[in-house]
Amino acid sequence: MTDSGQRINPRKTRVRPRGTSQRVTGIVVNEHPAMDRHAYDRLRAILRNCARTGPEAQNRDRHPHFRAHLLGRINWAIALTPERAPALWRLWDAIEWTD
Repeated sequence: MTDSGQRINPRKTRVRPRGTSQRVTGIVVNEHPAMDRHAYDRLRAILRNCARTGPEAQNRDRHPHFRAHLLGRINWAIALTPERAPALWRLWDAIEWTD
């Protein structure tokens, strides 16, 4: 039991070796917090395709505020790994928004 009265649930606890991806709530935490590589690659692909074919074609989940949704995903990626900011903002700037 901890000082706050909480107990660790052993069924929800995993010990991961150094060579594997260590994740907490979808964030890779091996060396430093980072977005999962698959999620980052997917975000970059969506941004590239938005610039190439238009954002409407990439809004496959029909987000009512797709632009805000993408901005949120970009900012989440940058909050976890700030050095990715220039590349992501270049991709964002290449998108032509109709609204």
